[in-house]
Amino acid sequence: MNIKDLSAILIICSIMLGFLGCSSNEQVLVIDDVNGILGETRAPVIFNTELNSELALAAQKCHKAGIAWSGIFLLGLAGNDPELSRKHAVESGKLINKMNPPKDNPVEWYVAPLTLSVSPGTPLWEKKKAGEFKECSSTEILREMRIMIEHTSDDLQNCVFRTNHASNYLNLSGVLSKDKERLMKLIQFGIENPRVRRPDFLRGL
Repeated sequence: MNIKDLSAILIICSIMLGFLGCSSNEQVLVIDDVNGILGETRAPVIFNTELNSELALAAQKCHKAGIAWSGIFLLGLAGNDPELSRKHAVESGKLINKMNPPKDNPVEWYVAPLTLSVSPGTPLWEKKKAGEFKECSSTEILREMRIMIEHTSDDLQNCVFRTNHASNYLNLSGVLSKDKERLMKLIQFGIENPRVRRPDFLRGL
């Protein structure tokens, strides 16, 4: 099946927006701890360059087929380790750059960060209770998001950036790279002024 056939089928089925779950190639996490689906705990999985290449390729195929898509980036996966948090943010920014469509492509695409929320009953929750995993503070989450945007290219096009998910501390919207500086200033304002952040009791998964 060629890309035109795939596009036609998706349009007929009204599948006009795809979703990609993204993670940086520096990120180390235990899959079972995050999703709580499998019963046994496995060794950490390293998301490597090969996976990043596959995600970038999937994004480019969507662009070519004329399918809008949204890349989901999960902030806070590294816990409150400053070095891992920064690496995750930097590599996420680089991955976004690789997803940039060709210059003649008019299709909008989306980058939608979510913030990690550790749910009761999951293995990660048990690690948290045991002191083996410490969540990022709201300030650390905002710093991670700012670093991610900082490392996106200045030639991104049609990239809609949104943090309107209930898990996030700030509700932001803009287009990269046009609104890059404005978004970073808003995040910095949120870092310096905790009162503007969404309180935890109003946050959701």
